[in-house]
Amino acid sequence: MSRTSNKKKASKKKLTPKRIALEILYFAIMVFFVLAFRSTFFEPFHIPSGSMIPTLNIGDFILVNKFSYGFKIPYSDWSEKPIYISKPKMPKRGEVFIFKYPEKPKVNFIKRVMAVPGDTIEIIDGKIYINDEPLTRMEIPPDLKRQLWSKMVERFRRIDLDVYYETNGEHTYLIQQERNHNNWPINTRDLARTIVPENMYFAMGDNRDFSQDSRFWGFVPFNYVKGKAMFVWFSLTIPWIDETDNWLLRLDRIGTSIK
Repeated sequence: MSRTSNKKKASKKKLTPKRIALEILYFAIMVFFVLAFRSTFFEPFHIPSGSMIPTLNIGDFILVNKFSYGFKIPYSDWSEKPIYISKPKMPKRGEVFIFKYPEKPKVNFIKRVMAVPGDTIEIIDGKIYINDEPLTRMEIPPDLKRQLWSKMVERFRRIDLDVYYETNGEHTYLIQQERNHNNWPINTRDLARTIVPENMYFAMGDNRDFSQDSRFWGFVPFNYVKGKAMFVWFSLTIPWIDETDNWLLRLDRIGTSIK
């Protein structure tokens, strides 16, 4: 009886062409729905550079809300012009958003929305003016600055930086700038008064002197906007991926909301 039973079990486990086809189909369906979920609802991203310090650290893993600016048909954001199911919602000043890099749309960038369609933006010696009004700034307390320094990668600790609370629209957040402007490219210290075109956004990094952003390559089209950054779900620098030579695990970053 035992030999007969074992033969029956073995025959059940035997892979037939039909069973292989079904397994492949189940796997394909699972992949389809996972990618559709990422395309429409939430998607994880990794921060490999320091352009958003001190808001985001090198090595942060973040979650992005893909429907914060409207529901899209799954996979349509892979195209040049995504298709929205609901009425699109416009990004607001001060929000941190993910978008396709205008010069290389297959590459994702993360920056802060500084000016929206119809706004004027001007930069005078590193200070930003929106609609002819300077953004409010306040230097942070020394103890908070020491705390930020302790979590920063080594190459930025060596630079003499000022850290401020800056307010733009409804959002107050941290930015940092080099105190003596020694490493600033001359064209980033000043920007002539510019009007943001329709369906375009002016984006900048919070690490103001070390960010490739709209000051260099222009505006972000709304069709390139992918979603709004929500929170950090993990933080680990990886030497051969991130802009750092060291491993650094920051468990205290887990759950940090992105303001």
